[in-house]
Amino acid sequence: MDKTKKINVTQIIRHAIQILAFILMPGLFYSVYLAFKNIYVSIVSGSFAWTSAAPDIALLVAVIPVTVIWGRFFCGYLCSFGAMGELIYAVASKIRRKNPAVPEQADKILKYVKYAVLAFLFIFVWNLGLVIDSGLNPLNVFGLISRPSELASFKALLSVGGILLLLIMAGSVFIERFFCRYFCPVGAIFSLVSVFRLFKIKRETGKCSGCGACDRKCAMGIKVSGEGKSSGKVRSGECIDCMKCVKTCPYKALSANPNTAVSGTAAALLMTGLYCAGNVVSDKVVSASRNSAGIVMKAENGEAGTIALEDGVYEGTGTGFRGTTKVKVTVSNGKITDIELVSKQDDDRFFDSAWNGVIDAIISGQSTDVSTVSGATFSSRGIIEAVSSALNIPYENKNSTEERGHGHGHDHGGFDGDNDNRETESTETTAPPTTEETAGTDSGSGSNSGTASFKDGVYEGTGTGFRGTTKVTVTVANGKITDIELQSKQDDDRFFDNAWSGVIASILKAQSTDVSTVSGATFSSRGIIEAVSNALNIPYENKNSTEERGGHGHGEGHGHGGEGRGHHDR
Repeated sequence: MDKTKKINVTQIIRHAIQILAFILMPGLFYSVYLAFKNIYVSIVSGSFAWTSAAPDIALLVAVIPVTVIWGRFFCGYLCSFGAMGELIYAVASKIRRKNPAVPEQADKILKYVKYAVLAFLFIFVWNLGLVIDSGLNPLNVFGLISRPSELASFKALLSVGGILLLLIMAGSVFIERFFCRYFCPVGAIFSLVSVFRLFKIKRETGKCSGCGACDRKCAMGIKVSGEGKSSGKVRSGECIDCMKCVKTCPYKALSANPNTAVSGTAAALLMTGLYCAGNVVSDKVVSASRNSAGIVMKAENGEAGTIALEDGVYEGTGTGFRGTTKVKVTVSNGKITDIELVSKQDDDRFFDSAWNGVIDAIISGQSTDVSTVSGATFSSRGIIEAVSSALNIPYENKNSTEERGHGHGHDHGGFDGDNDNRETESTETTAPPTTEETAGTDSGSGSNSGTASFKDGVYEGTGTGFRGTTKVTVTVANGKITDIELQSKQDDDRFFDNAWSGVIASILKAQSTDVSTVSGATFSSRGIIEAVSNALNIPYENKNSTEERGGHGHGEGHGHGGEGRGHHDR
């Protein structure tokens, strides 16, 4: 038996990769969950599109094939949440004399809890559209405090999600990888996928003395000494390939081929490389889609919100959630023809969502007087300010004065966007506005008056979307609708966000709620239109209560003023 202590190269490399992953992409593990969710929801709803799904596909292509081949190296090397729990346990182990042991039967039962968590999310969040407030999500709080630049967000620990995070951290003091073992839905997915992995730790039963050293060292509580009796391999889907058991075994009964350090490094680098390459490809796909979308630009000179510009190429900057956004704006024949991103400091997932919605709205409306994208308000404001700066148009960016965290702005760090987090100003109103209705046209999604003269004030209204109530706040200044903020909603993020950006931009531009619904998100669109109409005391007939939900071509697509049967609207 070799009792000589040696430097464990595998663990040094693994911890170095964990530190880099924590610094560069702390929310990557939850982005994987969101990628599964987004793709699944878009497929079952009939709204799947390669361009919008490109970033999620890129992420899954990076992690799933590698997991099938090598196993859960993602969990052991790249997951920042798991690394946090591992660090807490390591520090606690140095302080106490003896580490507590979880009874084997209890450990086995508790490991099924993460599958129950995944099932809950799958049924109620993915399928039924249950909205989970960011203040309840411990993973969202982790994302807020995992960035050194967001020290002020530590107050998020006082929320329910913050308390849950502290409880998870407390559990990590006594049980290694506490959250990973028992509660992580991403871990549940990887456990199922990695059962079929090609790379497995080999175990020679003839060399094993039954000392149990490998069992005590296993970060996931696997009874390694009981594995491989027939196959000669560790087959458990719980294995995160940390290789501690291999290096711990005094009888060399466990081994990995290729070398443990080589395997871990190669798997982590391959995942990261595929992820980065996938992002480059997906960015080009989205960009190509936007450039070939055939956007119809309407410049109505003389009306509020329109722009008269000299031809040229202009640069401008704005302040987003984490830092500066810089853009280049091209003006040709007096119109904005292209907006190019030069640099940004915000998180990719949220920034990309904001960029797609805001840029399309600016180009199509030929104005920077556009709405922010739901769930990505801070990034949206940074983009709008940057374009406004380039075109020398005044813009008041509230990012510098408004508080981050606790449901304001992004669910940053790559965490779940199941809830909407648009900022709202604290305002009160005692009566709805009076309107002078004039004749309008029916857009097919309900009947209401075309234009109106509104009384200044801030008003609230509600409407019924696909899954429940949508509540908005409408601001009227100088007789015009100047801002529409989302208070709450119960619809699915992907569809609602698409409906919100299109409908709100149309209402603000037309100064009327007599606008078309967004194809592919008809029910959500109607709920938004009804909520704004309700706030402004404008009659609106919402067909959602009488029309059947579901795909199969029965939903109405009200593009261009007509009914488009055959769309897979919800």
